[in-house]
Amino acid sequence: MDKHARSFKPSRLAAAMLLACTSLSVGAGERGAANPLTDEDLAWVEQGEKVIEQAQDRMGQESLFPDNYERAEDDAKQFFADLRRTNPTLKAMDAQQSPEGKRYANYSTLIFASFSLEQEGLEDILELASLDEQMVVAFRGIPDDMEIAEGVRFLQELALQYDPIPNIVLDPTLFQDHDVSVVPTIVRLEQRTTVDGNDRDVVARVTGLSDPAWLERQIELGESGDLGTRGPVAEIGERDLVEVMKERVMAIDWDRKREQALERFWTNQEFEWLPPATRSRTRRLDPRVQVLEDIIGPNGEVIAEQGRIINPLDSVPFTQAIVVMNATDPREMELVQEALPDIASQPGVARMTFIATELDADEGWNSYTAVSDTFDAPIYLLTPDVKERFALEYTPSVITSDGEDFIVRELTWEDV
Repeated sequence: MDKHARSFKPSRLAAAMLLACTSLSVGAGERGAANPLTDEDLAWVEQGEKVIEQAQDRMGQESLFPDNYERAEDDAKQFFADLRRTNPTLKAMDAQQSPEGKRYANYSTLIFASFSLEQEGLEDILELASLDEQMVVAFRGIPDDMEIAEGVRFLQELALQYDPIPNIVLDPTLFQDHDVSVVPTIVRLEQRTTVDGNDRDVVARVTGLSDPAWLERQIELGESGDLGTRGPVAEIGERDLVEVMKERVMAIDWDRKREQALERFWTNQEFEWLPPATRSRTRRLDPRVQVLEDIIGPNGEVIAEQGRIINPLDSVPFTQAIVVMNATDPREMELVQEALPDIASQPGVARMTFIATELDADEGWNSYTAVSDTFDAPIYLLTPDVKERFALEYTPSVITSDGEDFIVRELTWEDV
């Protein structure tokens, strides 16, 4: 007899989809090496812009959509976080920190910049950053008239004019964490004294200067905290990238995408077809399994000894009848309907579960609804694991249990 003891969990047609958005950050690469933004890097950036647009490809009928501002904010932040982890240009920064460390644990000075400083101002900052490996130049976003990949490439081309290459990141969360609203702003962090990479306090900060030398002198003189504005400042010309992503999420026509997703579901669906039964047959499937090693409980007690034969039906009774049918065959559907009263009257059958090997893909959800209405019950699609576990060979098949074995009956018109 076949051994089948694994639990039966059919996949519902109406499967939910979690909108898996990603996030964005860009770094310049390892210092001292000619490591520009590669075509692969740009591909990741461009892919990030399309992630939300492509997310609907993974939708089922019961999809989750950002129907309010808070959900859009969460999706946008996730968009930012994930793409940052996948962007190859940040791998050098990650490699320098301990597994538990923070991304900027090895850097002591943050200079907040913007495209609004124009090229000359940016070049001054990047030249200083090139000479100090402890310095990170942070940008909040990309100008509205630039595509993300275009803005990233512009930053990288600026950085590649210097040797060593300065550390540049596109990270709006830094601006949020340090409450930076104008540029240039310099933030000096505590020197790291441990390897755990815990967040470090701000020693001092100044606005209006792009050279940290003045700030360093004030710290040596015992000054700390916010030392005010000491030079000309500019508004940040780029919107927070997270805010931009939120707007994009909110602007998507989710109702239309739901409709498109439902249409594509059936086009992409693969069915587990089975041939129709040509004769009535009943088979018994033995669900018992042998314990290969002792099963120990949480308190150390032996739940099942090695070599013991266990029948899962002893502890979890099987009280349903599973009807597997080809829902595109009218004669087979009629046969199942005729057989239902007899199936429902079988000993131990408390409920019915209906599984289709096929539905009309051209009719899509209309086909699903029609079949579901016919049996006044949800319809599931046959999956390869269910097909294998119950050794299904023909349709229609009815799976029940007598308390010891699973019983598979293959029906024909002789049975009604």
